[in-house]
Amino acid sequence: MKKILISTISAWNQNSGANTYSAMFSKFKKEAEIANIYFRADMPDSDVAKRYFHILENEVIKSIFHRDRITGKEVSNYTLNGEDTLRIQSEKNRYSRFSKRHNPFFMWGREVLWKLGRWNSKELNFFLNDIAPDIFFFPLSNYCYFNRVNEYIVKKCKPKMVVGFLGDDTFTYKQRSDLFYYINRFFIRKSVKRLVGQCDEVLAICPKMKQECDRFFHINSEVITKPIRDIAPKLYIRDLSKPIRLIYTGGLYLGRDESLITLAKAIQKINQEKQYMYLDIYTNTSLKNEILSALSIPGCCEVKGRIPQYQVFEEQEKSDILVLVESFSDKTARLSFSTKITDYLSSNRCILAIGPEDISSMEYLKNEDAAIICNSPQNIFPILKHLKDDVNLIKEYAEKGYRCGVRNHSSEEINKRLKNVLKLEEQS
Repeated sequence: MKKILISTISAWNQNSGANTYSAMFSKFKKEAEIANIYFRADMPDSDVAKRYFHILENEVIKSIFHRDRITGKEVSNYTLNGEDTLRIQSEKNRYSRFSKRHNPFFMWGREVLWKLGRWNSKELNFFLNDIAPDIFFFPLSNYCYFNRVNEYIVKKCKPKMVVGFLGDDTFTYKQRSDLFYYINRFFIRKSVKRLVGQCDEVLAICPKMKQECDRFFHINSEVITKPIRDIAPKLYIRDLSKPIRLIYTGGLYLGRDESLITLAKAIQKINQEKQYMYLDIYTNTSLKNEILSALSIPGCCEVKGRIPQYQVFEEQEKSDILVLVESFSDKTARLSFSTKITDYLSSNRCILAIGPEDISSMEYLKNEDAAIICNSPQNIFPILKHLKDDVNLIKEYAEKGYRCGVRNHSSEEINKRLKNVLKLEEQS
């Protein structure tokens, strides 16, 4: 049985992007023993990995002045006590406050602190020696400190296979156009390129990512997405709600709130004579009052806040249209492929995808004819009106989306591809 070590920014829990890795590796229990190293303030709630090691950012910072600080420890997935909850929430708030502003001084300061801090502790080294991974798997990140730790692990453990995963654009200059971005991006690109050179395999989150990273790094990457949920192999069709219910589930950052505000105003216009449509928004993003006010339109749109993952799936199945939005001004998600896409595809519901045509998610859903696409804010109202007048289109795209999910993102297909990359076939 092979040993796989996976490093991630976030803890493996259902409310973070790291749940992608739980979904990708959940079928590997017979072929491999899995361990995880993570950095963000949180606790795991997945049983996919058998062991977890947490490098604590606050303690890394404190170690600059107190070199004997314990900066990392092995943890279990357990219920948080009061002290843990306060510590984790404090760190989350601090990170959210600065990251939402794209504050370059915060990002640079963070890199300096990690450079000075003592993260390569005896506790970490003991964990790495004890795990002795055959395979080391990690995302190629926008954070230089994270990439530096992964380089250290590669050098120390000397695994038989090193696999990098590209889930976001970490190597182009196409996201923004300000001086601080270019300076920061220069060092990130160097960091990522150095790590790619140490990889035996590189995985790309979507076809557009593969095209651009293969050209830039001169490699032949493999496309691997989060698989769809295991569901009964049949279409689930029900009568549409009256009014037609749209829902959005997920974060409201990177300009997605602006696109949702435009959608909410279009629904308000549709509902001038009668309530034809309604939008529910489920998000754990802390919204400014003006944004919350713009999204709170009686009879048209309501922000419901955060709900557990199992309830997210329940609400999706009680809806008629699942909304996917990307920003028309912020290009951060240009090469990304939101984890909610495969969740949406498995829900047997019509997907309304709103965003620029050059965003990878929009390109993919359009090419697969798996969603109703809106590539301009001006077109949101006419598309909604068309859906109101032709409800059969909603049912048609529920089926098309589902078939796309089964065709391209089944857990069997994704697991097969991933096992082939990791050379785990002989262990089955």
